[in-house]
Amino acid sequence: MEDHPDHPRSDRNAHQSLAVGAPIGRAVGLLTVPTLIAQVVQTFGWLGEIYFVSGLGDEATAAVGAVGQLGMFLMALMMMVSTSTTTLTAQRWGADDKVGAQAVVAAALQQALLVGLLVWIIWPVRHWLWAFFRLSETVAHNADVYLLASLFAGLPLSLSFAYMALFRGIGDMVSPLISVLLAVGSHLLLVFPFVHLWGLWGAGAALCLSRLLSLLFLLLRLRTSPLSVPLGSLRTVDRSVHAALLQLGLPAAIGSLSMTLAGAVYYAIISRVPDPVVAQAALTTGMRVEALAFMPGIAFAITAQTLVGQNVGAGQWERARQAAWQATGYAVGVMSAIGAIFFIFSEPIANLFTNHPPTAAAIASYLRINALSEPFLAVAMSLGGALRGAGDTFSPALISVFSLWIARMPATYWLCAVAKKDLPFAWWVMALSTALSGVLTAAVFQAKDKKARGWRPLPIGHPQS
Repeated sequence: MEDHPDHPRSDRNAHQSLAVGAPIGRAVGLLTVPTLIAQVVQTFGWLGEIYFVSGLGDEATAAVGAVGQLGMFLMALMMMVSTSTTTLTAQRWGADDKVGAQAVVAAALQQALLVGLLVWIIWPVRHWLWAFFRLSETVAHNADVYLLASLFAGLPLSLSFAYMALFRGIGDMVSPLISVLLAVGSHLLLVFPFVHLWGLWGAGAALCLSRLLSLLFLLLRLRTSPLSVPLGSLRTVDRSVHAALLQLGLPAAIGSLSMTLAGAVYYAIISRVPDPVVAQAALTTGMRVEALAFMPGIAFAITAQTLVGQNVGAGQWERARQAAWQATGYAVGVMSAIGAIFFIFSEPIANLFTNHPPTAAAIASYLRINALSEPFLAVAMSLGGALRGAGDTFSPALISVFSLWIARMPATYWLCAVAKKDLPFAWWVMALSTALSGVLTAAVFQAKDKKARGWRPLPIGHPQS
C-alpha cells in the first residue's frame, strides 16, 4: 500500500516489528508468554474462588457452577466483540494503518458498552433457567444470590475484554497481563474475607470490585498507547468499521454461543443421573481444574490470531502459515504435559476440592478421561485462532456446532438420560467430541493453507475528521 500521511511506514513500533519481522519462534514465545501467564493466573483466580466457596458446601459450589454456565453465555457475547477487535486491529496494524486501527477502537468500545448493558436480560428469566438445570430449591436460592452480585461485573468485564483485545491486536500482551494480575490479585484478597462475612453475596461483590480495578488500569493505559483516541470519537458511529467487526464477530459469536448453550445443556443432561448434586459439583470443579490446560491453549490461540492477522495485513502469507503451525506445536506440547499431570494425580487433585468421596471420585474420573483429549484441544484452539486471524471466523464456528451438537449432545443424552449410564460415560463423550473438533480444525486449516494467498485483510473506511 502507499504511505498515508497519517501512518507512514517509518512508524512501525516494536510490537509490529515483532509480529511481522522477528524470527517466528521468538515472536511466538514473546507474544505467548505474557498471555499464558495471564491465563494461568486467571485460572488460579477461578480455582481460588471455588476453593473458598466450597467451604460453604456442595450446594454453594453447584450454584456457582450454574451461574458459571450463564456467565459463559455472557462471555460469548463479549467474545463477539473481542475476537473481531483483535483480528481487525491486527490486520490494520500489520498494514501500517494507524488511522484504521484507531477507528476500530471507537467502534469496539461502543459495541462492548452495549453488550455490557445487555447482560441484565438474564435476571428476569433466571427461574426458568434454574428449572432447566434441575436445581434443587437450596441450590437455586444460592444461585440467585451469586447471580445478582455478579451481574454488576458485566459492564466493566465487557469493556475490559474490548480493551485487552485492542492491545493484543497491536501485539501488546503486557498490558492485558497487568490488568489480569490486578483483577485476580484483588479478587483473591477480597474473596476469602467476603465469603466468610457474607457468603455467596460476598463472592459476587469481590468479583465486581476486582473487575472495576482492572478496567481502571486499562482506561489509563489506553491514554498513553498508540491506540489512544479523543473521547469525542466515541460519539461518532463509523458504519464501515462496525460492519467489519460484525462480519468477523457474528460467526465467532455463533461458535461461542454454540459452545455456551452446549455447556448449559450438558450441565442439564448430567443432572439426570441419580445424584445430580454430585454431578453438578464434579463438572464445575473438573472444568475449573482443566482450565489449567486449556488456558495455555487460549494463550497460543491469541498469539496465532495476532501473528496471522498482522502478517495477512502485511501481505506475508508464508510467514502467517509458519506462525500458525509453530504456535500449534508449542500448544500441543504444553497442554499434553498438563494433561499427563491430570491423569497421574487425578485423585489427589480431586481431594483438594471436596471431602465427599463420591464427588471426589467423579472429579477424578473427569480429569483422567479428559486428559486424553488435551492434545486435540490444543490443535483446535491454536489453529482456530489462526483461522480467525486470517479473517475466517465461520469455519471454527461450524466445527464447534458440529462437534458439540451433532456429536456430543445426542450421545450424552442417550447415555445419561435414556440408558442411565454412570458419569464416566458422559466424560468419555466429552473427550471424544473434543478430539473430533481438533481433527476437523486441522483438516480445514490444511485445506485453506493451500490457497493462503487468497487471504486478504478486511477493508474499512477511516473516521471522518
